Amino acid sequence: DRSAIGKVAQQAGIEKDDPSFLAHIIILEGQVVGGWRRMLNRNEVLVEASLFTKLTNAEEGAIADAVESFGKFLGLPIALTFKEHNHEQRKTRSF
Repeated sequence: DRSAIGKVAQQAGIEKDDPSFLAHIIILEGQVVGGWRRMLNRNEVLVEASLFTKLTNAEEGAIADAVESFGKFLGLPIALTFKEHNHEQRKTRSF
C-alpha cells in the first residue's frame, strides 16, 4: 500500500491518472509534491519543477541541491524554475 506517500497529493485534488504521476516525481519528506522535466540545450540543462503544493524555502533548497547534483552528473550548468499548477492546469500538462 503506497497511500501514505500521497497525502499531500490527495489534499491538492490529485487523481491516480494525473500526469504528475506518469513522469519524474518529486518526493519530499515521504510525500509526492510534484513532478519535474528536463530540457537539454547545447550549453545547459533546463529543469522545470511543477508543484501542486507550496514549498518552504528549505524544501526548495533541497530540490535545488538535487538539481545541482544532476547538473554535475551531466557535466552541464543547470537552470531551475518552479511552477505551481492547479488541478485543471495539470490535466492538460505533461511533465
